[in-house]
Amino acid sequence: MKRCYFQSEFDCMKATYSFFYYKAILRKVSFDTTLFYKEYHKALTVLPPKEAKRLARWAAHYAQKQPQLLPVSL
Repeated sequence: MKRCYFQSEFDCMKATYSFFYYKAILRKVSFDTTLFYKEYHKALTVLPPKEAKRLARWAAHYAQKQPQLLPVSL
């Protein structure tokens, strides 16, 4: 089962399209650290505060699995 970064499964279903869009973008650009963090910071400015916090948690977890992303902190 996929891990949901929301408090409940109901919150996971309520997430906006933008949240999932930015997760997909971050996965696609994770080959380039500079581009990843540029898109990450752009997403934080676009998303509502609650979803920005959730994206930050997801990005921290994702960066741990991607060794090229670790030198730069979120």
